[in-house]
Amino acid sequence: MKRGFTLVELLIVITIILIVSLVALPMILPAFRHRQVSEAARTLQGAINGARDDALKTGAPSGFRLLPDRAFPLIYLANGQIDPMQPFAANRIIPIAPAPNYSEGAITVWQGPGLPPAVGAIAYPGPGTPANPSPTYADTTALMVFESVVDASGNLNNPTSWFHNIRVGDQIQVNNVGPWYTVIGPMVLMPKDGNSEMFVNVGPPGTKSPLSTTLPNGLVVFPEFLLLVNGRDDNKNGWRDEGWDGVDNDGKNGIDDVGEWLEVERWN
Repeated sequence: MKRGFTLVELLIVITIILIVSLVALPMILPAFRHRQVSEAARTLQGAINGARDDALKTGAPSGFRLLPDRAFPLIYLANGQIDPMQPFAANRIIPIAPAPNYSEGAITVWQGPGLPPAVGAIAYPGPGTPANPSPTYADTTALMVFESVVDASGNLNNPTSWFHNIRVGDQIQVNNVGPWYTVIGPMVLMPKDGNSEMFVNVGPPGTKSPLSTTLPNGLVVFPEFLLLVNGRDDNKNGWRDEGWDGVDNDGKNGIDDVGEWLEVERWN
């Protein structure tokens, strides 16, 4: 007959295991954390090496974007900057490279004062978080291009599909000639609202553009639009596009505040 274990013997073994675990855990847990940090560092180094190799291979800029981990939401200060004292964690690495030239659709360049007729004032949060009251498109002098829905014959053009596809910081050239302009908006959904990749938008996907036009057949359409700056020091004060450059140029009220949205942008 095989002899089993008594309850006392089992309790003694369990007690020994617990004692050994209590002694070993303080040494094991830091080792696990160190391993996680080491693995993360190796992953990041691999992404850097991959971007470098891709740039060498293609002869074009290459990089990656770290997307914040939603388990550790970003904390913003009153001036719109990320609080540097709070933890920042990313859980995704997105490779980025120059996009192919995008030429779908047709655009109209708005060169008149203020806004196209019947548009009205539209609140513009801007790439940063301006001081209150927030400026409007009419108050700023950002350049505007908007979608030409139909051609001269009344036929529908291909859609531009800018919203939630074009990012703030992308560049646009009109008719493949002349200078490049930098996209600064519109952007109603900000990074703190989940728009971590800085896509231009007028609200959640499906939100109608605040611009509207009526086609000859009576159909009302809502063309998309982009706000641009030209990357030049138009007012010759030593700053380029100071209302949108992410710098507290005047030392007042924080980054890109209302007082800095003064430079008159020009097409040429």
